[in-house]
Amino acid sequence: MAGTTEARSEPRDRRQEGSPERTTVRLFGLTIDDLSMAETIARIDSLISAGGVHQHVAVNVDKVVKAQRDPGLRSIINGSDVVSVDGQPVVWASRLLGRPLPERVTGIDLMERLIAHAAVAGHRLYFLGARDDVLERVVARVRLDHPGAIIAGARNGYWPPESDHLVAAEVASASPDVLFLALPSPAKERFLDRWKGEMGARFVMGVGGSFDVYAGAIPRAPRVLQRFGLEWLYRLIQEPRRMWRRYLVDDLRFLPILLDEWRRTRPGRTVMGRSSRAGRSGGAVGTGSPGRATDRPMRILVVTNLYPSPTSPSFGTFVAARVEAMRRAGAEVDVAANRDDGVHRRTVAKYLRLAGSATSAGFKQAVRRRRYDVVEAHIAFPTGWIAWPVALLHRAPLVLFVHGSDVNDVSVRTKAHRFASRTLFRQAERVVVNSEYMLPGTVRFIGGGGVDRVVIQSPGIDFDLFSGKANEPVGSRSGLLFVGRLTAQKGIDELLAALQLLAERGRRLPLTIIGTGPDRLRLEEIARTSDLSILIDGPRPPEAVAEAMRRCDILVVPSVFREALGLVAIEGMAAGAIVVASRTGGLAETVIEGVTGIQCEPADAASLAEAIERALALVAEPMSRTAFVERARAMARSHDLNLIAAQSLADYRELIEAHA
Repeated sequence: MAGTTEARSEPRDRRQEGSPERTTVRLFGLTIDDLSMAETIARIDSLISAGGVHQHVAVNVDKVVKAQRDPGLRSIINGSDVVSVDGQPVVWASRLLGRPLPERVTGIDLMERLIAHAAVAGHRLYFLGARDDVLERVVARVRLDHPGAIIAGARNGYWPPESDHLVAAEVASASPDVLFLALPSPAKERFLDRWKGEMGARFVMGVGGSFDVYAGAIPRAPRVLQRFGLEWLYRLIQEPRRMWRRYLVDDLRFLPILLDEWRRTRPGRTVMGRSSRAGRSGGAVGTGSPGRATDRPMRILVVTNLYPSPTSPSFGTFVAARVEAMRRAGAEVDVAANRDDGVHRRTVAKYLRLAGSATSAGFKQAVRRRRYDVVEAHIAFPTGWIAWPVALLHRAPLVLFVHGSDVNDVSVRTKAHRFASRTLFRQAERVVVNSEYMLPGTVRFIGGGGVDRVVIQSPGIDFDLFSGKANEPVGSRSGLLFVGRLTAQKGIDELLAALQLLAERGRRLPLTIIGTGPDRLRLEEIARTSDLSILIDGPRPPEAVAEAMRRCDILVVPSVFREALGLVAIEGMAAGAIVVASRTGGLAETVIEGVTGIQCEPADAASLAEAIERALALVAEPMSRTAFVERARAMARSHDLNLIAAQSLADYRELIEAHA
């Protein structure tokens, strides 16, 4: 469809008779019409009736960012006759800034309404842009949905820049009243601004990718995502290769632009813990450092996709324990987390909900002029992408916590994952890894120049909780204990095979399993039908887990994959259990053979059975066991969460000063 036209029945007078009065607001240096969808349609109709040539521009986050760096684009927007907001975040920003716009006026919805209105009013339509096959479907749908519509012509969007004048002449020959141009920004704004006079249409509008959506070539985001301003995430999932840079890099610049607008338009008022007039001396963190306020505690936002819930009390307990430890140390800590178990099985829904929670927390504090001093992200990837915009909004350091799968698995699945990980890690002011084992993989994403931003720090354990009564008699202990997610990666099958080997040697050992996971039903069937003594207990809160560890002889951690650290082993040491663990990943750093625990080869039932026998021999020697337990407890005490929290806050004070 290089170009098609329909004959025009009669000429129209295009004399400019003056434009109707406008009601506008000023945002980010842009003049935007203060109109609802219905009011926008009415204004456009009055402009067409008034004669002359009138241009419409739709503003979203991307265009706001581009306009800050492109004076030409900004001039075009401010010189347009109708400027509406096509991005929900811009509507939210208008309300935050005290200049609320009535609603979002999306380009696709406005185009559809204008097509319907033109069919009734007799306005001639011209569709310019997109591919020929898409144009054909657009024209076919218009004729089907609006039999009275007059289609003056249509032409694809593929021509060299030197042919702009020829395309404008082709459009003019069709004598349209309304022109829709489907080109990307800022090309469409520039083309319309330069050639609208020559094309002769009374109303011209850039519609970007709306032709593809209208034609059904690209599905539109579900209404629930539209309502929450998350169409960008839907587009990113649809076209990650084409859209990742726009949404994950370029558009994040909107957050500091918003903060600057807040400060610029509200002089003398405190913004997120700082005075817009006082500069750095306004202070934001109760650190006692020079140039900082000392009248309030440090404010931290923790963004995490792992957190305990009533139905999964053991899920992400290490994050919850860290939060409580920082609160005890005097910090104010807010948590943005997924606490609905069902959502974790739906990846897109999980991260959409987490994004909503983090965004809500960030904007609530911004509205209250309470600045976060640090934003933490657990697990680093992809949760860090959700935390990063909040850190930008609050101009706070972003701290990524690497826990294992985020570096070893998720971040390396595809080239896109690797690139997104590198981009994210290089934006963080601090990256925390929980073991030396995790250090090389993390540095790979940051690059050699960023090694100084990486620290090794244990997530920490509640030592007091797990140690309990330090002088509890060893005679009160019995049996083996497994605590963890019930999956093949945790080595549960190897453990059962090892118990079977021991039973064949005359050692029938009772095993308690605490946890849940995809293999639970299968394990329950094994417990019912085998001659092994197995008790499967559901997920339990930390207090119950600690009590179980204090009552067992041996805690078995038979992971077959490379654990980043293995906090459960350290908790077992604190509880006084003899720990038998696979020689893999970060486990080998804390479970030291013959010193703090007994090691076995991963995925080797015979090696595990032999390690359990050595642990049983140690249990049978009270004096040797006591000395062994004390060495293990000393190791566990170095992971005390209260100590770790104090170290984190001290590190954050230095980080905040450097960031400021």
